[in-house]
Amino acid sequence: MEYKQRDLVLVKFPFTDLTGFKVRPALIISNSSVNKSNDYLIMMITTQHIGGSFGIEFDNDDLTTPLKPPITKAYIYTKKLALLDKTIIHKKISTLKNLSKFQNIIEQHISSITLEVD
Repeated sequence: MEYKQRDLVLVKFPFTDLTGFKVRPALIISNSSVNKSNDYLIMMITTQHIGGSFGIEFDNDDLTTPLKPPITKAYIYTKKLALLDKTIIHKKISTLKNLSKFQNIIEQHISSITLEVD
């Protein structure tokens, strides 16, 4: 199966210390120029509220297929990214249909990597 930007997928998301992984949902943020190599740049999704500016909330109204009950909302964790091979993706679970929400996610991530001059 081919996956696209804005797809929500179930993946083996690696821990930041690379000691293991957790199967969890993620948002594909890479575009087709990256995805055609069978690599996908993804952001972690969690149901836990994220404090600060790194979590962007979304709900079932933002998706093509709703989340499974009792979950009705979740958070994109914009600082938790991974580049994963297609074989690590278990399946597609939905698509983020809200384009302005996706734009906010990308802008939030970009703001976390802007150049800082000492």
